Amino acid sequence: MLKHIDHIEQKITEYDRILSRSAKTDHCSQRLMELKELAPQPPVHWSPVLVMLMILRMGVSW
Repeated sequence: MLKHIDHIEQKITEYDRILSRSAKTDHCSQRLMELKELAPQPPVHWSPVLVMLMILRMGVSW
């Protein structure tokens, strides 16, 4: 299970890097990021699955 979580985290990091690179070079993305309403925001709602994965990753036991 932890290997699967590590794999997911690696993929998320990879996709984040790709999107970040793309956003820096794409004119439309740059214009959208100038709007405060569309600028990156901290996560407001995390899905229960993501919360569960984070708890498992931290090794928290109930």
